[in-house]
Amino acid sequence: MTNLRENSNIANNYNPYYEFDLRFLLDSIFRRRKLSLIVVSSTVFLSLCYAFLSKPIYKGEFQIVLNQKNKNSITGAALFNSVDNPTIKSLLGSAFNTSSNINTEIEILKSKSVLMPIYNFVKKQKELEGNDMKNYKFSQWLSNVNIDLKPRTSVLNVSYKDSSMNLVLPVVRKISNAYKSYPGRDKNKGLIEALNYFDKQIEIITDKSEKAYRDYIFYALENNLNTLPSGLPVRSYTESANNLNKAEEKINIDPRLMIQNQIQELEIEKIEVESIDIDEYDDRTMPEFVQISEERNRNLISVLDNKVVLLSEARNFFTEDDPQVSKLKNNIKYLNKKLHTKTLEYLDIEIRNLKSRLKLFNKPKEIVIKSKEMQRELIRLDSVLVNLENSKTIISLQLEEETNPWQLISTPFMDDSPIAPKKKQILVLGLFAGVFLGIVSAIYADKYSGLVYSLKEFKSYLNFNFLKEIDFNNTEKWEDSINMLSKNISESQIKKLGIACVNENNLYEVKKFTNKLSKSISNVNIVTSDKLMDLSSCEDIILLVSKGKVKKSELVEFKNKCQLLKKPLLGWIYDNTGIQNLS
Repeated sequence: MTNLRENSNIANNYNPYYEFDLRFLLDSIFRRRKLSLIVVSSTVFLSLCYAFLSKPIYKGEFQIVLNQKNKNSITGAALFNSVDNPTIKSLLGSAFNTSSNINTEIEILKSKSVLMPIYNFVKKQKELEGNDMKNYKFSQWLSNVNIDLKPRTSVLNVSYKDSSMNLVLPVVRKISNAYKSYPGRDKNKGLIEALNYFDKQIEIITDKSEKAYRDYIFYALENNLNTLPSGLPVRSYTESANNLNKAEEKINIDPRLMIQNQIQELEIEKIEVESIDIDEYDDRTMPEFVQISEERNRNLISVLDNKVVLLSEARNFFTEDDPQVSKLKNNIKYLNKKLHTKTLEYLDIEIRNLKSRLKLFNKPKEIVIKSKEMQRELIRLDSVLVNLENSKTIISLQLEEETNPWQLISTPFMDDSPIAPKKKQILVLGLFAGVFLGIVSAIYADKYSGLVYSLKEFKSYLNFNFLKEIDFNNTEKWEDSINMLSKNISESQIKKLGIACVNENNLYEVKKFTNKLSKSISNVNIVTSDKLMDLSSCEDIILLVSKGKVKKSELVEFKNKCQLLKKPLLGWIYDNTGIQNLS
């Protein structure tokens, strides 16, 4: 029997319910066709009941267009952006709705503040019709109101649907009237409150600013300071908010420090001038360290430059010892000494003048520090006051503007025919749903029956040698298979052969198989049983399993018994005849 024992089966982890197998799916539907037909029929019947018994739904609608240009006017946006103070901007943000967009407007249209009166009207009308509306909430009613934005436009389609035909059109009209009266209602109220707030703040800051200004003037006169430093941003001297930053920069510059720096620069130049050896400058002009503005000194430099030019020309024709060259060099040296003296005198005069000016600015540190603090306070108060007045101007202009965020572009109307239920669509969907549920129920019934219907699945549970697949409906083919099997068994010269089955469900197939096999090998004793112990005395055992008649648990149990019996199987045969119709 070696040729039959070769190529023993290795278990595969095959599961047709988790791996897509079209043939298995079609077989499953065919096996459970009665169940599938019942599910499909039931689903279609329920769809018919729903389509013909549901209350008709009617719809009314109208259209509005969002006016974004008015909502964020150019004037308002420009004035709003001119405010630099972030705190004031946050105060004004809600009044101007700078972040407003179409989605925000849609949410406003759905809000309780707009639609609550209409909800109360609907609730009251339905109560008059005898309906119990105690648990009827605003959110439930709002689901009947639909607001759709048309693609690439700012046009909104507002619709309302209800089962009460006489109620739809009045409700749609009330919604349109509510949208007409709503724009500007809360906006004007908020702007007036903001205007009153800024009036109070301007009055408070104005008093503080005037007091700070008087205090500074008094302090400046008392301590011999400039009464109004250049660029001080008091309101009467302020042209724009941009001047405030420039004024603060000028106040932060200390004039004493500027004069001290100038004195140091001149003293350094004086030292450099004094270090010059004037005897070396008999053929060129000495370096010019400072710009001397006096005309006569400028003439001296001009004469000196002319002498240097003449000396250069004379050297082209005469030697250094020539009297004319010597005379020019002496003249250049004399003029350089005179220029040197004039430069030192000029530097001394400038240093003395700057030191005299420095004495005028010398004040005690406490006075200077307090003066700077008072000036900064004036800057801060003036900046706040300017921003407050600008904000008040923005609010005043916005109050004058007519704000209509949306506008009706069609009159409310209602469709004469109901929009729901859509009977054809419900029937088609019911049919598709029934087919789907029928397929699912067939697969579910197959899966949870525990029966095995696939050769691949049998192979995944039986790791024995697979001998043959037979079909008892095809007599010629399965008899040929038995004849070949009989030939192999005869050659092995065994005396007793066992034919095993897992349960009693396929005893008919086993007997039919055994009878045919007995005729082919009359010299072999064939024992048939669904219990392995009855076959323990047999020299070889063949297992016969039938499609749809063996459970997975029974296959596992049979395999475990084989391991305990410690008797190897010759192999197993698969009968694919199976069962063709299950409920």
